[in-house]
Amino acid sequence: MKKYALAALAGLACSAQLASAQQAPQFTSLGRVDLFDLVVAEINALPNPNRIGTNPACVAIVGDDLYVAGFNNNLTTLNTPVIKITDALGARTFSQVPGAGFSMPAFYGYTGMSYREGSGLLIAYDAYNNEEVGQLRRFDVDSGPTPVLLEESPFGLQGSSGPAWDAGIDGLGYSYSVDGSPTTGPVAVSMLFGQVGPFGLNPSTLDINIGQTVYEFGSPASNNLRLDFVGISGTTWRDVDVSPADGTFAARGNNDLVIGKRGNDNFNFTTQTLVNLGDAPFQAGQNVSILSNFPGGQVVIANDRRIGNAGQPFANVVKLYDLDGVELVPTFFNSTALAGFLADGNAWYDFSYDPRSKRLVVLDFSDYYAYIFIPCPGDTTGDGIIEFDDFLAFFNGFDAGDDRANVDGIAGVDFGDFLAFFNSFDQGCS
Repeated sequence: MKKYALAALAGLACSAQLASAQQAPQFTSLGRVDLFDLVVAEINALPNPNRIGTNPACVAIVGDDLYVAGFNNNLTTLNTPVIKITDALGARTFSQVPGAGFSMPAFYGYTGMSYREGSGLLIAYDAYNNEEVGQLRRFDVDSGPTPVLLEESPFGLQGSSGPAWDAGIDGLGYSYSVDGSPTTGPVAVSMLFGQVGPFGLNPSTLDINIGQTVYEFGSPASNNLRLDFVGISGTTWRDVDVSPADGTFAARGNNDLVIGKRGNDNFNFTTQTLVNLGDAPFQAGQNVSILSNFPGGQVVIANDRRIGNAGQPFANVVKLYDLDGVELVPTFFNSTALAGFLADGNAWYDFSYDPRSKRLVVLDFSDYYAYIFIPCPGDTTGDGIIEFDDFLAFFNGFDAGDDRANVDGIAGVDFGDFLAFFNSFDQGCS
């Protein structure tokens, strides 16, 4: 079936009018999720049981579902559960994540989430000056429709960043112990206040005993993963992400972006790149995500949030970079004709990326939307130009059934990807 489809595409490609060169990378919208009912105090004159605070602060995509946690920008304490949105672009239902609701003091909230299949969902509660010192919590979101709280950290994570999963440069993870038995796998990672590098946690206990020197600061310094930059070290780190493809780190502090490449699991970064986005050491909501299976190569997405004022255009503050820190100029197409698409905001955006479906979620803190994008289907190589190379890349991926040809944002490679690619190849991205 695939060969017949590809033969048809090959015949049509000769007559297709190629789109003109466009800025790279390109994203097209699949739709958005309205989160307003998660931040209002009342619905139908009754207290809102699913209120996450005053604003959505962080997001994670897991298949067709979203997880959203909030921030309390109110003078009073609010209960702030984490909400699961099942079938986010379909029938859409909302439910609370058991064990993830807390009384959040004024001007505190969740700092981030990270999902890795089989390892779970991590959330951090950032309230280190109040009753609950910021903690990480891990949930099983793979075994059934209702998430299950598995672990919570036994100590306070002062100033902890949004968390991530690290499986090393080969994707195999690290050795650690579960109830005295050795095992291997990804470890949880965060960035702590006053530290210059990532802090690793045993995923079975969420404590520091992972049995290796990868994250244990000490002597010699070469046995530690470190991010050493004047003006970054010793400040409040806001977010971190780790590529599942090769273990590359991306971290946010002082609003700057640090990209660290690794030659092995156990030593310093082989190269570290500092992208200066302008100093803003006390602005919350400075986030980052690595798009690890992006067409044409990995890219990093971050938001330039120097001030928290309203009226900042999305295009001015959402930035993309390659792993060498070279800025790329993205285009976000409003393909579903959404009213008020990416309206001006206060520059607080969170990001979540699914490398399997290539879905990118952009959470808008001030406008209460979660936008879901995929790379422009016709731009298979991710270079910003729809040309014959894209046809060849799609042809090879489609024939092999691999992720290169998964262009419609739905898991699996099938005839829907063929149609999405051909339409975009013929008409361009819009």
